Amino acid sequence: MADLEVLVTSGLKDTVGRASSVDELTDSLVGVDRDALIRHSVRVLNSLAADRRTGLADDQEVFVRWLSADVRARFQGFRARRQTRVRLLQPAQQLVLVHAAARYAKPGGGRTLAEPAARKVWALACLQINDHIMKTPPRQLASEVGRMPSTLSPRKPPDGNC
Repeated sequence: MADLEVLVTSGLKDTVGRASSVDELTDSLVGVDRDALIRHSVRVLNSLAADRRTGLADDQEVFVRWLSADVRARFQGFRARRQTRVRLLQPAQQLVLVHAAARYAKPGGGRTLAEPAARKVWALACLQINDHIMKTPPRQLASEVGRMPSTLSPRKPPDGNC
């Protein structure tokens, strides 16, 4: 079996002690240019995949610096208390951010990521999204995973469906 890497991410709940709401996430994105936000998150998503595939160091410090000073300090404190690597960014989060940006960001003329305010919104949205992504499997799912076979047989389509 391949070695598993533990991925620890932080949400606002972990960082500042209060989880964000979906309304807070959507309100954050309203003033940022939709296309700029989507392009940036897709680039990050592709970079995360390339880093994983090639084994390059996944250095996310430039994006941690995009957090506001108080949230950044609390994020760094959360990271210091963990016994494993903590990442601000992870692929599922970026995929959710692309979808959220498509729905809630400004269709044109919003702030671009060249502006510090928009970068702060993007970094904060990354933490906000982590509040809403399942981190611990429900008990039933965890017990099911323990009983799963190590290899799965191909799934057959129901009769009459291809």
